Amino acid sequence: MNKNNSIKVLAVIIAIVGWFMINLLKEHTTVINFPIRIVNIPDNIHLFENESIRLPVIIQGKGINILHFYFTTPTIDYNGFDIVMGDNLLDLNRVESSLPNYKGLDISLLPIENTLLVTTDRILQKRVPVYFDFFSERDREILIENHYGFDDHFVTLLGPSVEIQKIDNVLTERVSADILKTNRRNIRLKSINDFVAIIPSFIELKQITETISTRTISFIPIDFNELNISIFPKRVSIILEGKQDSLNVITPDDIHAYVLDHEINNLMELNIYFQVPDFVKIVDFTPTKVNVIFNQNQ
Repeated sequence: MNKNNSIKVLAVIIAIVGWFMINLLKEHTTVINFPIRIVNIPDNIHLFENESIRLPVIIQGKGINILHFYFTTPTIDYNGFDIVMGDNLLDLNRVESSLPNYKGLDISLLPIENTLLVTTDRILQKRVPVYFDFFSERDREILIENHYGFDDHFVTLLGPSVEIQKIDNVLTERVSADILKTNRRNIRLKSINDFVAIIPSFIELKQITETISTRTISFIPIDFNELNISIFPKRVSIILEGKQDSLNVITPDDIHAYVLDHEINNLMELNIYFQVPDFVKIVDFTPTKVNVIFNQNQ
């Protein structure tokens, strides 16, 4: 009796496996909702809900190829170089030209009315004060007794205008006098949300000896000599540190941002380099890299 049951179970398993293999080798047509990832957005534009844009795509081919393709988590990279502030209707022809190629599969757009609307906001910068959050008032007193100051700390916020307008200051992580027992003097700032960047992301705790300040200079053009390419973004923001009097006399013309020509042929992402006056140093800059787009007439 048990032997007969085992044979029956084995036969069912073999039948299921056989059915599954036959279907994997047959031709199928299915529709998959592809996520659209918008790339090369202008650096002064923020795109809301980038990850939620999806488009139905027809996939034709053998079941095994469709199954394998599904697990590669495919996406459509849409070149958003011409995205502007407000509502933008995506170009379906550009979407179709960006469909991925996969051996053994025919991939095409499902004929639909174009309702691929994305909404953007303007990227703003705002300078706000930093407030220190201490574990206790005694921690603050001990640090002041050791000649550490906490006034006149400012950072730059970078993000969509709808978010930036809500923020008046930034808080540090909680600070303890125990920091004096370590070599660590960088105090991280509390993150605001996923849309707003804080530049820099930390405050350096310094003993008061002389007035050292920082200054943010924005929208510095990035120079490149190669005629057959474009770069995105085309401007960079930089934070400089130095004596207040020295920072006050610096103009954007005193800062040279550039990419190296010999790196262009080898990389799709290029580092940004700077020349700044000798009496200041670079604390941070954003973006840290630019994307290379080769012109079609190359």
